[in-house]
Amino acid sequence: MSARAVPAVGHRTDSSRRLFLLWQLSVREFIGPYKGTFLGAAWTIFYPFLLLFVYAFIFSAVFKMRWGIGAAEGFGSYALILFCGFIPYTFLNMAVQRSTNIILSNVSLVSKVVFPLELLPASVILAAFYNAMISTAVVLVARTLLLRAFYFDLIAFFPTLLSLVLLTTGICYFVASFSVFVRDFASVINILLQILFFMTPITYPEEAVPAKYRFILSFNPLTPIVREWRRALLTGLTPRFSSVMFSLATSALACVVGVAWFVRTRRAFVEVL
Repeated sequence: MSARAVPAVGHRTDSSRRLFLLWQLSVREFIGPYKGTFLGAAWTIFYPFLLLFVYAFIFSAVFKMRWGIGAAEGFGSYALILFCGFIPYTFLNMAVQRSTNIILSNVSLVSKVVFPLELLPASVILAAFYNAMISTAVVLVARTLLLRAFYFDLIAFFPTLLSLVLLTTGICYFVASFSVFVRDFASVINILLQILFFMTPITYPEEAVPAKYRFILSFNPLTPIVREWRRALLTGLTPRFSSVMFSLATSALACVVGVAWFVRTRRAFVEVL
């Protein structure tokens, strides 16, 4: 019995080391863009508040724009709806763009046999996750101040968050691997992300799309995520079961395919690099 206990302890130690290494890598990715700046990591909190204030002032106060949710739509509502839609897209966009060169920028680690390469894309995803959670907290605070709404159902929000994480994970692992073999893929990804932005109901309601073209949005896996993200944060209503299940299924499939591709191809990284 004691002989069996030793590998278990070693396995736990190895897992702890990997988690600690993942945390270190993710923190480096998270604070890297702000290194050397005056405010430092405080920008991660200050920037979302500043952006939300600009949205509220420009769209609500200056242009008097409305989303069309009824008479209850007051000052700042349009900015909150807009900003809330940006969070899932920004999370995916930030992680995927960084994934295009996460392997290429760590060639020295690729040559080390003992280094777990799967931690590199994971660190990028975690860093984007930190930013998304800070922005989500900003939305909740602003919603409380502007709309006097104090509700938040974490259980209802979790499936949508899980869908976004799974979808982003699958795409990031595939992109991180494929970019090693095709260096121009990063440029293609930038174009695809721009198309994804306009094909996702972030700056416009789904109802604004003509009925005959609205089916196109259903092919976008980010559409139900943005829809339910807003629903959970701004209305406190329970997510639509069909929408959540579709989102979870497509995101899980993307995750499995992306990670499987990365695992299958990572041994060839050394030969290419």
